[in-house]
Amino acid sequence: MNTDFHALFAKILKIPADQISDDLSPETATTWDSLAMVDLIVAVEEKYKITLGHEELMQFTSVGALRRLLEQKGVSL
Repeated sequence: MNTDFHALFAKILKIPADQISDDLSPETATTWDSLAMVDLIVAVEEKYKITLGHEELMQFTSVGALRRLLEQKGVSL
């Protein structure tokens, strides 16, 4: 578990970090709305110094999906 990665989600979604798992998604987190999604994208791009393209953003369906996407882009979590 990457605590910085989970802390980023916890801060934006306003939930405890220990509730962040790969399965967490907009369907399972009531605070993960469209504004939170934009905040997450901006925070991830800034923190990891990357840019996510449209196709990549379409893959961002859960914490685990984003983790895998970042690893594919060479980000070490």
